[in-house]
Amino acid sequence: MSRCQLHRCPAIALALVLALASCGRPGQTQPQRWAAAWVEAMNSKSLSHFDPILHGSYEDPLTNGPLIGPPLAMYLVELWQAYPQAAYRLQRTVGNARTLVIEWVATGMGPSTPQHPLSGVFVLDLSADAIIRVRAYFDARGLLLKRG
Repeated sequence: MSRCQLHRCPAIALALVLALASCGRPGQTQPQRWAAAWVEAMNSKSLSHFDPILHGSYEDPLTNGPLIGPPLAMYLVELWQAYPQAAYRLQRTVGNARTLVIEWVATGMGPSTPQHPLSGVFVLDLSADAIIRVRAYFDARGLLLKRG
């Protein structure tokens, strides 16, 4: 991903992280804000939404292990191209300042419909100012079968 530019100006990177972490509805806890920022980034289909919040690895049943940097960027772009109508909806969050579990439902994943969405969880490991690791769990076989 293009974090290079952000590393050249840490003040801007920190401002973006703080802005994302503080956005959200009044009354949201810090973990809820991270959850909302992650789901918003997934729905944005734009790498620039990940730069300020993800400073580590991502893995899911399709990645064959953790991805970081350019391989992660390529994977996300391929995912968005394969499922351009994908929309993640946050169902529930459980966690604290170090670990957050996000239960989600996604529609637009192949021939999935609102009656047959894809469900899963994201497990986020957090530092004070960034997401340092994301593990996604979902039925990969079901997703591939839905794609046809």
